[in-house]
Amino acid sequence: MSQNSSATKFTHDVLDVPFNRAYLSKQIMEQQDVQRIDDALTLVSGVFHQNSFGGGFWDNYSFRGFSTDPNLGAAMIRNGLSVNRGISAPKDVVNIESLEFLKGPMAALYGRGETGGLLNLNSKKPQWESESELNLRANTQEQYRISLEHTAPINDELAYRLAVAHEDNQSFRDHVSSERWFFSPQLTWKISDQTQLDFDSEFTEHKGTFDRGVSTVNHQFVMDPKTFTGEPDDGDLKIKDYFYQLRLSHEFNPDWKLNSAVSYKDAQMVGFATEPRRMQADGRTLERQRRYRDYTSEDVLAQTELLGKIDTSWARHEILLSTELGQLDYKQNQLRRNHSTSSTNTIDIYQPEYGKYLPNLTPFTDTKERQRYFALNVQDQIFFNDQWSVLFGNR
Repeated sequence: MSQNSSATKFTHDVLDVPFNRAYLSKQIMEQQDVQRIDDALTLVSGVFHQNSFGGGFWDNYSFRGFSTDPNLGAAMIRNGLSVNRGISAPKDVVNIESLEFLKGPMAALYGRGETGGLLNLNSKKPQWESESELNLRANTQEQYRISLEHTAPINDELAYRLAVAHEDNQSFRDHVSSERWFFSPQLTWKISDQTQLDFDSEFTEHKGTFDRGVSTVNHQFVMDPKTFTGEPDDGDLKIKDYFYQLRLSHEFNPDWKLNSAVSYKDAQMVGFATEPRRMQADGRTLERQRRYRDYTSEDVLAQTELLGKIDTSWARHEILLSTELGQLDYKQNQLRRNHSTSSTNTIDIYQPEYGKYLPNLTPFTDTKERQRYFALNVQDQIFFNDQWSVLFGNR
């Protein structure tokens, strides 16, 4: 079976790629009813769920035991570009054609991810035949979802695709709920038989109760799992995640191709939350801390790559030359107050009373971080015959 692998950027039979990877197609995700990235993790060995930050405010997972920095997004790329830097709302699969889990050191090609690997999202593209799809979901926990996809050609050169999804979710836990909107317009322009321009965009707004879950007493789960130990009056924590990507591809001839892309991502997280901190000696009084978060991130990335094939008398070379230039700005403004004798903030885990303590907050962090990065990649996979090949790469 031939697949276009983001590991090498060329199309190969699976056994010709000298890396360990797992590939989930659209058909597999539909069969397994995958709606979020989290749903797909159970289908792949060596990839595990991690803390999703207060009940699902972003995707987080580990590869082979190596976790990523949740403050800068999980190890993830999109169409071969590092686009998950900064604050990121959970990805919606209504816009995903396939998932490619790249395991091991191949993440070095992107300068992204941990030692264990990373995830590549292959997005859906506009089609040249009109198609529409409507999906409705509901369950007994009052969780509702609707998604709509439509793609069609405008003329012989232009095609578009629109995807919309909305979720309204309650929870088995008291006072916990979430709501989510997703909108993605896309456009493809066939400039010529050799040149194509693609525009992708995604607008995600996610809000919900920040919920750290169940607290333990002497490492034992004794409280009612339905009990929420935060404060309903804190309201929702909100995430806005807006993403734009422009891709240009040009074929010089059947053996040589140029790809260029520019991505821009703008995101914000804002809201109050009351979180558990420490259980007192009586085994029922939980000390808490209250926080206000106002985080913003802005990421810009430009990439150009040249792919080519050269046949010699003794081998076939598949060559990749690429360069990247990018900048990430990340700002964190946080107010916080912990429980103390002068500022009480506790709750009884067996008989909770809400609204009793909503302390005023004081500044805790106010940081601005800027990361600039430049990279040059060189790769050559040499095929000696149908049985033997070797791949060299440097970044």
